[in-house]
Amino acid sequence: MSWDVTCLTVNHSSPLPLHYQLSQLLCAAIASGDLKPGDCIPPETYIVEHLGISRATVRQAISGLVNRGLLYRKKGKGTFVAAPKIDGGFFAKLESFHQEMLEKGLTPSTRVLQWERIPPDGEINAVLELPPDAPLLLLRRLRFANGMPVVQVDTYLSAQLFGGLLEQDMEKNSLYQLLESMYHRPVIRARRSIEAVNAHPDEAKYLETEPGSALFLVKTVAYSSGSLPVEYSIARYRGDNNKFTIELTR
Repeated sequence: MSWDVTCLTVNHSSPLPLHYQLSQLLCAAIASGDLKPGDCIPPETYIVEHLGISRATVRQAISGLVNRGLLYRKKGKGTFVAAPKIDGGFFAKLESFHQEMLEKGLTPSTRVLQWERIPPDGEINAVLELPPDAPLLLLRRLRFANGMPVVQVDTYLSAQLFGGLLEQDMEKNSLYQLLESMYHRPVIRARRSIEAVNAHPDEAKYLETEPGSALFLVKTVAYSSGSLPVEYSIARYRGDNNKFTIELTR
């Protein structure tokens, strides 16, 4: 849906820069709910004509809001209001994506992109502390919150230890729950790292974002009892609709 810009006015005699005024007006419309997530803002040319300001000014205001994550662009379609970022707390506690989204009042869903036995991979086998010739399981999933793609995650496990999981529907079942109920190996601790990367075209396609856009790359090694890892996952979170909060105490 496109939003009517005719309700906006700027003060050309104000000492406040025009791009700042436009930015604040758009922010106020988003905060009040006049502009809702998914709404398309009018084309730059229409804003230029209505407010009597330059196209460069409009672009500066909109680009600033895109950089702040309040707006996002879709090539060939326009500029839209972004949904509020999902605050991921999984650096502070260990729980499934499904449970975390439910606790935030969001509806989680999963699409399995790949679920199969694969040949050994030197780097992954080393992380899982498996013999170099040990086959692996690869579970590639696209995970959603309220129908919006949030993360693409590749999960690797030992095929020799957990081959029976291939019989399970991983769009409906929790991996951690299955590890506990089928193999008596509850995940009790994990080591995670995070870094910033840019989306490759195939990742951007699944996550419904632009190639080259910012992603959080999160790598997790999960452990059951003892010291041997049971799972290694590589997750790519959209940068425009996720943030992570860590609470520290002294």
